[in-house]
Amino acid sequence: MARVNTPSAYKCGSCSVFGHNARTCPTKSSGPSATLLLKKQREEKRAAKAAIKAAKASAKIIPVSFPVIAKVETTVTDDGRPVVDIPPAIAKFGEQNYVISGSVRVPCPDDTKFEDIAAFVQYIPRKPSADGISLFRSKRKSR
Repeated sequence: MARVNTPSAYKCGSCSVFGHNARTCPTKSSGPSATLLLKKQREEKRAAKAAIKAAKASAKIIPVSFPVIAKVETTVTDDGRPVVDIPPAIAKFGEQNYVISGSVRVPCPDDTKFEDIAAFVQYIPRKPSADGISLFRSKRKSR
């Protein structure tokens, strides 16, 4: 049942016969039209792209839990404070504040100030070696 104004050179998209279009194809079953199938395919493609985009976005999120650093044996003062030889700092991981120095982490209250660090760790700087050479300086003699 071709439309009157469909040119005879027009090829049907459903049955590949000349003289009618896919919308008016006489051999087409009563299923969904090609336009509806195309819309459905496009919607499925958009949903797949959105799922891929969401997966990439979730991969970029930094996890809330942090890896636990292995316990490091440190010397401890009489009052229980660890002795450190790297200058300490205050850092916040998640919801907890820590006084950190190298691989030593000591939990501290949120209102801790830099002046209060001595209450949590004992900082004793390293003494320079006898030959006065820094550990980071190249061993090659400069000219």
